[in-house]
Amino acid sequence: MFGSRDQCSLGSSCRPSSYGASSSQISAIPPCRSLQLPSQRSSSLGGNLVLHAAREGTVDAVVAYYAARSEADAARTRCPVQLHLAENDDLEDPDDLAAYVAALEAAGTPVDVFTYPGTGHSFANLDVPLGDAAAADVARSRTLGFLRARLAG
Repeated sequence: MFGSRDQCSLGSSCRPSSYGASSSQISAIPPCRSLQLPSQRSSSLGGNLVLHAAREGTVDAVVAYYAARSEADAARTRCPVQLHLAENDDLEDPDDLAAYVAALEAAGTPVDVFTYPGTGHSFANLDVPLGDAAAADVARSRTLGFLRARLAG
């Protein structure tokens, strides 16, 4: 649902999978046929870059993990955006994240925001100590569902 804000519910329905497999699944989703533009998914600095691409109108949909841009950028973003945020992120200011989301919503940009309780920056990266397998699985599932829903033609 557009404009939704949700706290992740980490239950037994989460299935373990590797990050690489999810990346392969994501890259296998076809681009939107109506616009012939690709989707993008990335995190942190990469998330910031794909949000920049969304601002420029070069993608159909964008998923970013632990990233945001300026309110001015949000005002220019028209493609659907899905954000996956850590509850305890030392690298992203919560006020900046909230301002970015509010600006996307004010601009009428479809945005889904998920904050994962108890997680830190890079929670979806299982190769670092802050990796959280359960939160990463939920985030990957949501990412794939979002991209399939927005890019299926």
